[in-house]
Amino acid sequence: MGATLVTPRVAKSVDGEVGFYSTYGWHPLSVCAAIVNVRWFVRTEKRLMRDVNAISGYFAGRLGAMKFREVRVRGMAIAAETRSAPKIAERCRENGLLLTRDGDGSRCFRR
Repeated sequence: MGATLVTPRVAKSVDGEVGFYSTYGWHPLSVCAAIVNVRWFVRTEKRLMRDVNAISGYFAGRLGAMKFREVRVRGMAIAAETRSAPKIAERCRENGLLLTRDGDGSRCFRR
């Protein structure tokens, strides 16, 4: 299941050009699973956000100690800029970690 949530101002500025598509999103079983997940997020929001903040702080500290050009962390979304991205991406894939090295990261979150 997917959704695109924007403010009224953003919705007006994109004038219907933003959307999503899901091949299974309207199946009753996937809708039921989505509802159960939303209820879990609502029930556990405080604990979940506390855990996210703790884990993202850990990652920020560990990555900050490495020789990256810049590290940006917002929750569990993490960006680390380096000139060695192709080499790092290949080693990550070899060890089972999937990541992207597409783009220059200029549109990623900023502090």
